[in-house]
Amino acid sequence: MRTDSTNPYVGLRPYDTDESLLFFGRNDQTMELLQRLHQHHFVAVVGSSGCGKSSLLRAGLIPALKAGYLVNDSDLWAIAIMKPGQSPLYNLAESMLLQLNPDTDQAAISKLEQEIIEEGADALLRKIIPEKKEKSLNFFLLVDQFEELFRFAMEQNDAGRKDEAIDFVSIILELSQQKLIPFYVVITMRSDFIGDCARFYGLPEAMNQSQYLVPRLNRVQLKSVIESPARLYGGKLNPSITSLLLNELGKVKDELPLLQHALMRMWDFEMNVNQSGEIDFLDYESIGGIEKALSNHADEALAGMSEEDLLLTKKIFQSLTAIDENGRKIRRPVLLSQLKELTGAGEEQLLAIITLFIKDKRSFLVVTRNADTGDKIIDISHESLIRQWNTLCQWVDKEAESVAIYRRLAESTRLYKQKEKDFLSGSELQIASDWYKTYKPIPAWANRYKDGFDESIKYLSDSENERNRLLNKEKSRKRTLRLLISALVVIILAAIGATLKSSINEVLKERAHLEIKNDSLIDSITKVNSQVILTDSIERFGISKQRAQTFTKNDFKRLQELNTQIDNLTGKIDTSFTIMYFPKLSDQDRALTSLKELGYKLVILEPKVNMANTATNSIWLGTQGNVKIENVKLIALYLMRAGIKIKAIRLFQLPDQKAKVIQVGADMRVLDYAEWTLNDVLKANRFDRIGKPQRKD
Repeated sequence: MRTDSTNPYVGLRPYDTDESLLFFGRNDQTMELLQRLHQHHFVAVVGSSGCGKSSLLRAGLIPALKAGYLVNDSDLWAIAIMKPGQSPLYNLAESMLLQLNPDTDQAAISKLEQEIIEEGADALLRKIIPEKKEKSLNFFLLVDQFEELFRFAMEQNDAGRKDEAIDFVSIILELSQQKLIPFYVVITMRSDFIGDCARFYGLPEAMNQSQYLVPRLNRVQLKSVIESPARLYGGKLNPSITSLLLNELGKVKDELPLLQHALMRMWDFEMNVNQSGEIDFLDYESIGGIEKALSNHADEALAGMSEEDLLLTKKIFQSLTAIDENGRKIRRPVLLSQLKELTGAGEEQLLAIITLFIKDKRSFLVVTRNADTGDKIIDISHESLIRQWNTLCQWVDKEAESVAIYRRLAESTRLYKQKEKDFLSGSELQIASDWYKTYKPIPAWANRYKDGFDESIKYLSDSENERNRLLNKEKSRKRTLRLLISALVVIILAAIGATLKSSINEVLKERAHLEIKNDSLIDSITKVNSQVILTDSIERFGISKQRAQTFTKNDFKRLQELNTQIDNLTGKIDTSFTIMYFPKLSDQDRALTSLKELGYKLVILEPKVNMANTATNSIWLGTQGNVKIENVKLIALYLMRAGIKIKAIRLFQLPDQKAKVIQVGADMRVLDYAEWTLNDVLKANRFDRIGKPQRKD
């Protein structure tokens, strides 16, 4: 029944029987179902999850039955709708009696259930035949989500309860086949469960005669689903949004649930926020698009939760979902009493969280009453939520990993009891131990999947104790071995010590003799090294051999200090020079090497420069910055050290150039100057135009 009369879209839940006016795009399929039902009183409506099976029957077929389309001159129907749930026969009895008498109490339902168990379909026929004669009623039974019966049969350990599923199938088939009264039965089932029908005698044969596979809606039908409800409520969609939705539907699974939920959210945003007069791209973007609308809406319920509530929410949804033996993610309805035991939370706390996923038009969870016990049944409204809510997908996968580890542990326990397996060890034991410490499983959780939890945990504990015993034994063995090795080493060292003691004295005597010779050799090497270093420094700075012969030890020391000082300046000058002219290639190579060591950025120009008084054998350097006297000295010293002879240096600025120029060379159109020495460079405080050094006193 509709709870919101302001929104023409139902969201994730299926359409109900009173919403046929909003149900578009399925007229042809409704007529086809009526034809099948006319020919066969039993029809199995199958299709993939999210294809719209429930909505087709509730908002399409049932309103057509009430309109008199199936039986001539009779539009009076007793329409019972049920799901197998956890008590198929009780739910069957309840759905039929409530149609005959809405005031039926639980005691009457339980009584009819017992009669059905004992007599089968005859018990039901005895109740409804008088109603047919008195009121001319036609009877219709919809068993929605028939695949729940397979899970019911699989999970029950009691053979009697398993037989209940078999009895249920036999009864509904018999009701549809008897000729006493018009009784029609329709079941809805996911197509991937068709193979499971072979478990029940007579069901495959009945389905082969009257199976109806729900087709996908074509583009025209989908357009009607999108636009017609809004038009009925006086709204409209921008044509570009309709086209966008139609194109996006081909890219996603669960297209109809996602479409309905997205349209519901877009309508609310348009009416309450955007208010542009039509559903447009802004409304579409606000919900995250058709692919993320459902997941985003579910995540909004998690926003603001405490860590405790978030963990409890995770446990609730993991309890409501499962992965079956074929790897399919499915719903798993749970009683509220079971949920309390599984999560350890109180009823009030659980219902508060469950309500978060029902209100604000989420409709992600459904709460119904278990008439058999009076307990509440908690269920996921549609399995598309499991596939489309990213957070829930991760929770389900984590639960499946935990279940797989527990089942392996339980199987290992069984094999151990039968003496077909030893204690757990290695990675197998480590995985099981980590699982137990991390997930902290409880018997109520474990026994949902496999019995024997307590025995399995004891086997795990015994395996850990055995591992610890073996580890301690190995540690003791290694400790004993280390002691034996230590004792053996002491004995060997003592023997070696006695043998070497006499040899050590001889070695010490020989060492003293060698040290005397070594001191003499070091003195000789030092003299040779000093001579090599001195010769290198003399050559690098262009000092004549005659002058070098007069060097004292202090001169040599000063020369070495100067050499080190120049080396330390390498890379610390940020002035960039342009080498403008080099008459000699060999001088160019040496100058380039020296100036790069110094850290200058160099650019070589071809020697096609027309400059006044250009020397025939000089180096021209141009710079955009201020040329400091220290830099000029540094250049000169590096060039001298590179083997370039220098007779004159001058610093000036060309009349037609912005750059200042340093000219260094051996021929600057001056008289025969003597070659510059190291001291000439170091003592110069400026350089005049003719290159004669001005020395400090």
